[in-house]
Amino acid sequence: MNKDQSSLIAKKNIQLSEEDESILDDFIKSNCSYYYMINFLRITAGDVKKAIQLYFFDEQIRSILLKYILRLEIQMKKDFVDTVYSTTSDSCFWNKPNYFNKQFTTPKQNNIESLFDVVVKEIANRMRSMNYSSSSDKNHQAFYAMSFGSFLKFYSGMHLKYHFDFSEKYFIKGKPNLVEGLKRYLNNIRIIRNRCCHSNHLVSVKLKNDLNFHTSLLNGYIGDIKSEFEKTIKIIKICEDHAFEQGCIPEYNGIDTIKKAEDDSLSDADINSATTGQSWWRKSQIANNRKAYVLSDGIILLMSGWSGMRMFAIDVNGKRGPNKWGYDIFAFSVAAEKGGSLNLIPAYLLSLVEKGGK
Repeated sequence: MNKDQSSLIAKKNIQLSEEDESILDDFIKSNCSYYYMINFLRITAGDVKKAIQLYFFDEQIRSILLKYILRLEIQMKKDFVDTVYSTTSDSCFWNKPNYFNKQFTTPKQNNIESLFDVVVKEIANRMRSMNYSSSSDKNHQAFYAMSFGSFLKFYSGMHLKYHFDFSEKYFIKGKPNLVEGLKRYLNNIRIIRNRCCHSNHLVSVKLKNDLNFHTSLLNGYIGDIKSEFEKTIKIIKICEDHAFEQGCIPEYNGIDTIKKAEDDSLSDADINSATTGQSWWRKSQIANNRKAYVLSDGIILLMSGWSGMRMFAIDVNGKRGPNKWGYDIFAFSVAAEKGGSLNLIPAYLLSLVEKGGK
């Protein structure tokens, strides 16, 4: 590790032993850079082995998401073309300014070209590079050729009527706030798509928290994504419930038994009161009512009972000890303040850390 790399790690308040530095050096030589690993090291409090495991987990998630985002992108472009054509009967509406709002078609200040002119020129160049022959159906050709970013510019620039028509395809009818939310949702898809395409990690990705609309927008892909997730991360066993009894998980403490260990004077009533709203992380719930995945490398994923992937836990070395919260099993949340950014963070609603853990 050179001075610049040491300085970078020190700025993040990460301390590495000589052994950890050696492991990190060997890993980086064949996988990535120090700059890429910094965020994983920060999240795992400088635990290099856990950071490397998180790196591969992030890599697998990106490959799953990209596959389905590309499908969604193609489908949504087609749906949009079909929607606008159904009300205009214009087989070449994509390059006609009368379908777009004035802000999109008017040059800004000293610019000669409007945003509409720039995007149309870009799409025309892409169509030529793809050797499209002349066709009566220019709309589908144009939307297939345009990037997802250009599609979002076009979608945003068209008259509001087409936004409402398009939204109705996804059961968002007569609700302006949801129509606007759909536009922001598509922008979040673009951000995730670009990160997946360009190998930018998804851990702590910041997204605008504007996703409150009808889930049918995903066109039934959620089940497929879940299935692909289970297949891609090489799961060898799934326990829908009774995970301890079925051998998916070792015996874990829960938030109730951790509190009892911290203060033996607490009564059962005191503990129940103190863990209200956190019942899915009590010991009996973890053992009996928690879905668990066992991966081929021994890692265990625990889902919370009410939130799916919005709150989950990872046991980084599986059944091997110590099987203690804050040592080798950690809880994570996908959360945000109202109107803020979504982040993958340590579960902030819980204190699932046993004495001596982190």
